[in-house]
Amino acid sequence: MHYLDYNEKIDHGTPDFPIAFYHVDEHHSRYNMPFHWHKEMELIQILSGSLRLYLDDEEINAGAGDVILIGEGIIHGGVPEHLSLIHISEPTRLGMISYAVF
Repeated sequence: MHYLDYNEKIDHGTPDFPIAFYHVDEHHSRYNMPFHWHKEMELIQILSGSLRLYLDDEEINAGAGDVILIGEGIIHGGVPEHLSLIHISEPTRLGMISYAVF
């Protein structure tokens, strides 16, 4: 795997407000999650359904109520099933985080 090939080149938010907020369900263009990484921290809350999430070499099965925090530079991707989630991306402020599930 060539790490740089998976760099997501999407600006999240604007320079004045660099936070992006998405509600993602099966009708959203970001429903399928191919492997990628970015310099922003990502927070995901699963509202319904499930997500098999791959974080570097780890596999996590997340379901309704789970909250996942993904740190900058972590290659991640997922397989959704009847999924609805809230996705927030913002510049990393906690540089020591790789990922956490709550």
